[in-house]
Amino acid sequence: MTEQEELAILRPYVTECGKLVNQNYELEKAYKATDDLLLKVLMGDLDPMQAMIDRMKIRDAYHEKDES
Repeated sequence: MTEQEELAILRPYVTECGKLVNQNYELEKAYKATDDLLLKVLMGDLDPMQAMIDRMKIRDAYHEKDES
């Protein structure tokens, strides 16, 4: 098997791995934003109701990126 044939076989796997890395990055970003909201609520810097609204926005934004 030549190197070109091996690359042709591996290319789809590499593409899928790249997609997983991007999804993981977006998920970690959403978790970090949610953690920041929780910290603000615990420190008394943010109203819990406003935090719930902001959390829904973060969740919706993540799911919109996930669907596209």
